[in-house]
Amino acid sequence: MKYVTMNMLLPDGFIFGFFDNFILILGAYFGITIEYRLHRLTHDYKRARKLRNFLKKNSKGAIGGLVGAGLAHVVSNGLGAYLDPTMRTMVLGIAFGTLVPVLFIPIIEKYKSQRISDA
Repeated sequence: MKYVTMNMLLPDGFIFGFFDNFILILGAYFGITIEYRLHRLTHDYKRARKLRNFLKKNSKGAIGGLVGAGLAHVVSNGLGAYLDPTMRTMVLGIAFGTLVPVLFIPIIEKYKSQRISDA
């Protein structure tokens, strides 16, 4: 009797794709939850007033969701590539490539808030 291997059951890249989306979805929910809690926690602290006001005025959960989803995407792509034998050699490139766009989120948000305040 022959043993059935994972390669026979799943197409190449399936494991990567599964972890990519699954962890991304969890990260988006987690990011929105963190931002909601930041709104509540910073209400009592004067030092955090700027952060609270910025988040309250500009994001409505969007920044937390973007950062949460972006960082979860880095983890999900890296983990998915590591666990998928067909992509294991590309783990570092994939993880780094998905991290770089996350760094643009604060720049885009700053540009957006300046554009709104100028109008």
